Amino acid sequence: MKTILKSVKTFYCMLLFFSVLLSGCSKDEDAVKDIVLCNTFLECNDATKWDKVFLEDGIENAQIYLKFNNSLSNPFEKWSNFTPNNCHYYLQISDHQIDIIENSKDKLIVKIIWREDDWQQDEFEIWTFTKQGESLKLVTQYFQEVITIELNKTTDNLNDLEICAN
Repeated sequence: MKTILKSVKTFYCMLLFFSVLLSGCSKDEDAVKDIVLCNTFLECNDATKWDKVFLEDGIENAQIYLKFNNSLSNPFEKWSNFTPNNCHYYLQISDHQIDIIENSKDKLIVKIIWREDDWQQDEFEIWTFTKQGESLKLVTQYFQEVITIELNKTTDNLNDLEICAN
């Protein structure tokens, strides 16, 4: 009888030990760590960098980089290379008048107003950014022309890009 009682006690002690061990390693804690605490597109994508290489007949003929900033006055920066040399044209969007139409968690819509002294009226574009997994969809609308571009996340160092002389 003592042997059976001892075995039952050992069984319950082992059961208690494994119950405590398994509850201490709850996946709920890991899930909370994985949740990104952000409310807007700019917060969620601050400092992320994206690029798109344009090919024609298998030859690179253009490249665009974008970098997001968690700033309503300068939400993103753009580098573009449309020349045969290695320099990039830099656009700091804060140099232009912008209106942020939407800055929700999954979408950023920006109206960029282009002004030139000799224009009779200002012109504008609407840029809509949406994340789609590890890619970024950019839809630009200028008058009736709509262009859609898919960009990929990059780790390239944008500080190393050569800037074209004006």
